[in-house]
Amino acid sequence: MRSLSSILKVRRGGDIGDWTDISSGFSYVLKKIDYGNGYWVISSYEIGVSSYSLHSNSPSVSWTSTALTGGQTENSNFINNQFAISDRGGGTGYVHYGFDPSLGWTTTSGGRGFYGATYSSDDNLYVLSCFYMSGSTLVIGVAYGSSLAGPFSYNYTIRRIGQSYPAGVVYNNGYYTQAIAKGRIYYATHPGSTWTQSSASATNVKYLNGYLVAPGNRSGPLGRIFYIYDTPNGTWNQSNLDDEVGDLYDVTYHKGYYIVVGQLRDYSTGCIFYASSLAGPWTKANIASGTSLRGVHSNGDKAIAVGLRGRMVICDF
Repeated sequence: MRSLSSILKVRRGGDIGDWTDISSGFSYVLKKIDYGNGYWVISSYEIGVSSYSLHSNSPSVSWTSTALTGGQTENSNFINNQFAISDRGGGTGYVHYGFDPSLGWTTTSGGRGFYGATYSSDDNLYVLSCFYMSGSTLVIGVAYGSSLAGPFSYNYTIRRIGQSYPAGVVYNNGYYTQAIAKGRIYYATHPGSTWTQSSASATNVKYLNGYLVAPGNRSGPLGRIFYIYDTPNGTWNQSNLDDEVGDLYDVTYHKGYYIVVGQLRDYSTGCIFYASSLAGPWTKANIASGTSLRGVHSNGDKAIAVGLRGRMVICDF
C-alpha cells in the first residue's frame, strides 16, 4: 500500500527536489526568466551574434524566439504589468518592453548598458541598473524615469571599480536595492540620491516572501546566500549552502521553499538547492548533469530554471 505522502507527491507532480530537463529548442545563453500576463519570458543571446527573447504559455511544449536590437540581454523583469528586458548592448544599452510578448516589443535606447529593471508605484519611477565605460574603468549607476520610453535621468555615484557589473535592482517598502556582480549590495531611498553600501556580496537580489535575498559569488565566500528581512538598511544574514557550490546566480520562492540556482566549483556544472528557511538547511535537488544555470522563477504553479546552451529544467511540484 502506498503511503499518503507518496500519493500526494503524485497528485502534486512530484517533489520540490525533482527537476526535469525540457527542450527550449534553442542553444542560446538563457540568462533570466520571469512570468506575467500568462507568459513565461526569458532574456537570451548568442555570444557575439544577437540578443533574443523567448516566450511561451506552454513551457513544456514550445518556445518562440524574437530577435532584439542589442548585443547581450541580461534581465527579464515583469514590472507594473509589463515585461522589461534589459540589454547591455556593448555599452549602448536597450530596454525592450511590452505587455504581450506575442505582439513584439517596443525598444528604447538609453545610451548606457542596462542590466535589470524595477518599478516603484510610490515614486512612479522605473529604475534600471546601468553602466558606462570611462577609459578602462567601468562606472556603475542607475537610470530612472516615469516611463520605459524615457527620457531617463542618471546617477553614477554608486560604484566605480574594475570589471564589476551591475546585476539587478528591486524596490520595496521605500528602498531601492541594487546588486553589483563581484561586488556589494547598495541601497537608497531615491534613485537620484546617495547609495549606501551594505555588507552583502552578491550576483543578484530579489524581494521574496518578505525578505531581500542575494545569491553570493566567487568575489565573496562561495556557496552563500545573504538575506535580510524587509529593508536593506541593517545587518544582512549569511546562510551556507554546500562546500561543492561555486557561483550562485538567481533565487525564487516556490510553494514554501526558497530555490537557488548556479554552478558547482568546476564552474560549468549546473546546480539547484532548496530550503524551507533562508537559514537552511539547504538540500541539493535532483537534476541531470548539465550546463550552468543562470535564472529561476516560480509563477506559483511551477518553477523553471534556465542556463547556458539553451538549458531549461522544470519543477511541477
